[in-house]
Amino acid sequence: MEPPSAAQIMHDEEELMDIVAGRSRGGTREAELRKLEMFELERMQQREYEQSKQEEIHPSTPGDTSTGDEITEELKEDDVSTSKVVQDQMFITNHPQVTSKTPSAEAGPEEVQPRLTCVQNQPGVATMHPGAYAVAPGNPSNESTAHDQATTPRDDMDGLAVANRVEDNEEPAQIARPDHLHGENESTSMSVMILVVIVSILIIGVIIVGSVCGAGLCSKKGGDVETQAPTSFRYFVLEDIQNRIEEAFGPDYFPKNDKQEPTQPKFKALDWIVFEDPLQLDTDANNLLQRFILSLTYFQTSREGDWLACGPSSTPNDETCWFQIQGSDSLASRWLTGVHECQWAGIFCDGEKSITQLLLRENGLNGPLPTEFAGLPALEKISFDWNQLTGTVSSIYGSFFSLSLLRLGHNQLSGSIPVELFGNKLSTLFLFNNSLTGTVPTEIGLFDGTGLAFDSNSMSGSLPTELFQAGKGIHSLHFNDNKV
Repeated sequence: MEPPSAAQIMHDEEELMDIVAGRSRGGTREAELRKLEMFELERMQQREYEQSKQEEIHPSTPGDTSTGDEITEELKEDDVSTSKVVQDQMFITNHPQVTSKTPSAEAGPEEVQPRLTCVQNQPGVATMHPGAYAVAPGNPSNESTAHDQATTPRDDMDGLAVANRVEDNEEPAQIARPDHLHGENESTSMSVMILVVIVSILIIGVIIVGSVCGAGLCSKKGGDVETQAPTSFRYFVLEDIQNRIEEAFGPDYFPKNDKQEPTQPKFKALDWIVFEDPLQLDTDANNLLQRFILSLTYFQTSREGDWLACGPSSTPNDETCWFQIQGSDSLASRWLTGVHECQWAGIFCDGEKSITQLLLRENGLNGPLPTEFAGLPALEKISFDWNQLTGTVSSIYGSFFSLSLLRLGHNQLSGSIPVELFGNKLSTLFLFNNSLTGTVPTEIGLFDGTGLAFDSNSMSGSLPTELFQAGKGIHSLHFNDNKV
């Protein structure tokens, strides 16, 4: 059969493309499809004719079939491409509910029409978007074909879009996602998994370290100052620290049913020692008790106002202050800071870091005088002159083993003088300018120190003759402005 001429082939191809694109040339749709089928048959006959002519020019020989095979493969590819075009066009014709969008006749030669897809299906609406194809569920006749179109967009389908109308009683269409979006999702999922693993490891590490420190295994035992442990785990040592303090001051030192617990200085001091103290001492720390006593001293003598100098500061990193002692200013650390308490203002210690002197003269101290100083066995001097201390002078001060100086002059103390203050190591007792009452105790004759000052009080009675015996060594004796 003689093949058609080149002009005829070009004319047929142009007619074919018009049919595929939906541009009618005057005939019916069925006639146009028959033309497509005839064109495909002519093309196949053309390929067979060319193949036979090629074999006459280049006859095949054993061991050399590359030329014939290559030609055959090219013919198959062309046939398959043509067949796909025909199938696609027939699919559109056989499905009147399918909407096709063709390139605008007014578009320029270089204008590319977008491929459309249904990206969001709402009842009664078909929404179009460039990129892929939509598959309508419940239509098994075209499901596989539409799926191939959705997952593998073809170059020869540019300008042609397929979409299904979604009715009110239908489910939304399933949209095939482009391959590059699947890759992005996998990458995002992998990043999330890695982040979850890292966070889990960190949380487990914090729990393990916290448990070890809460058990007291991460503290430094080499001296009085302990390393810091997490505050949230200090609840494990709260009861032990409280028990140790009660061993020094009695089993009922911390009342169990006291409704005013949070406001009592002793509970504030306990809370500070356990949870707020930067040193975070363990139960067996050598300086735990004396540090508690000093923190209690601050809370008890600042209830009506802060100290004039060297009290705790609310300013970050403000941990030092100038403090006057015996007429001269010196640089010291503020109270309740993260250094050893022997470095706090007005505190002096011996070589073993035991407190020996409390010198807080004229510093705005107010409230009752603490009795817990009895828990400082090395304490020798207390000088709280010229403050606003209230309450009575406790007899417990007479039992201090090492106390030699007690200066409480010019405060607001009341009551009588305890007889226990005499006949011990106390060598200097200044209680002038207070509101002391009662008679002068006869036990005052047992005093064997160097100075007594009780002037400007409201005491009555007479001084015993023992005070004036030779060899007493009293250098200063003041009872002015009394009823003696």
